[in-house]
Amino acid sequence: MYMRPKRINIDEEPNPFDVKEIGIFIPAHITRRIVAQAGVFTIHANPRKAFDSSDIEMLTIKNEARRQIKRDLYKYGIHQASLFPDLDALSKHITWLRSDEH
Repeated sequence: MYMRPKRINIDEEPNPFDVKEIGIFIPAHITRRIVAQAGVFTIHANPRKAFDSSDIEMLTIKNEARRQIKRDLYKYGIHQASLFPDLDALSKHITWLRSDEH
C-alpha cells in the first residue's frame, strides 16, 4: 500500500536523523536546476537501507532508441538547456542543434 511521503518542516524537525518515516524536504533556497527539473529531496528513516517500493519501476532505454527519444523530447521543450539552465548546458544544446543528431 502506497503512503504519500510526509512533507518535512525544517523548523519542526531540524535533525534529519530524528525523522522516523520517509519524507519530502523542500529547502528554502532552490537552484534553477532543481526548479527546471521539478525536483525535491527525500529523507529516509534509515539511509543505509535500500529503498524498495512496488510503486517504482526501472525503465531501460535501448541505445538505438536514444536519438529518436531525444528528438521527441525536444519537440516538447525538454532538452539539455531546459533541464540544466546554465551556460554550459546552453552551449551543449546549441552544439546538438548543429549536429547530425538533431
